[in-house]
Amino acid sequence: MKRVLLLIMAVMLSLPALSQQDSDLPEDEESLFGYMVGDVKPDKKKVKVEIVNGFTVKWGTIIPSKRRVLRKLINNMVFVDGGTFQMGGADSVAFDDEQPVHSVTLSSYCINKYEVTQKEWGVVMDSNSSYFKGLNLPVEAITYDECNRFVQRLYELTGLNFRLPTEAEWEFAARGGNLSQGYKYSGSNNIDEVGWCGDNSEERSHKVGEKMPNELGLYDMSGNVYEWCGDWYKRDYYFESPVNNPQGPDSGTHHVLRGGSWFNYPWCCRVSFRDGAQPNATGNAGLRLAM
Repeated sequence: MKRVLLLIMAVMLSLPALSQQDSDLPEDEESLFGYMVGDVKPDKKKVKVEIVNGFTVKWGTIIPSKRRVLRKLINNMVFVDGGTFQMGGADSVAFDDEQPVHSVTLSSYCINKYEVTQKEWGVVMDSNSSYFKGLNLPVEAITYDECNRFVQRLYELTGLNFRLPTEAEWEFAARGGNLSQGYKYSGSNNIDEVGWCGDNSEERSHKVGEKMPNELGLYDMSGNVYEWCGDWYKRDYYFESPVNNPQGPDSGTHHVLRGGSWFNYPWCCRVSFRDGAQPNATGNAGLRLAM
């Protein structure tokens, strides 16, 4: 069954991003790149260093409305207390690459409440190749390599070391961290409460944050769009994964994707489900920022 899924994913991830119209776009106020009409010059009078959500932000050259978007993004970073959890899946639908279930201990880190939106992507990259267009829809149809360019550009604009989460960090956060109630999906045993999948999505992505959050206040970690992680994907990695802060294999051909998407069956949206794609693949994949 998983071979069929991976074949479907391979097709999806190889499709070119197409352009669509979206009636949600505001008129004469704001573009997908996140700036107000007429607001095109950097404000040189603004303070260059600012404390936002406890982070010291060192602003690069940026116009005021783009700064507002990034300030909100920074305010949505959530602190995750480090801890120890059982990583992997042991239920009847778990695949071989989810096993063995093993103990993992993580240091504290931060992760965003939401998947990166097209508005946030646009203010940083001045582009948007997503298939489904909308300011508050998650960015998708992006490659792993594009994610790294996005993170580098964010550093130039804010001075903050954003990154993709490791696979272990992603799963710990999806499970609710130290507040976990042991749900199958991120925040519930009922996918309709917390995630957009093939059974309820009407074959499209949806605005971030419309479903219930999980125990940590994180949204859409089950479904909506796949999320890239920083690790290389290796099917049997769990047999050799270190206990403390695993970073994934040293090399590989595919990078980890987590969370499932609007396209997938509910069992692909389980917190332990693993998948992977080549770094230059696109399709229904987006990202969530960590620090």
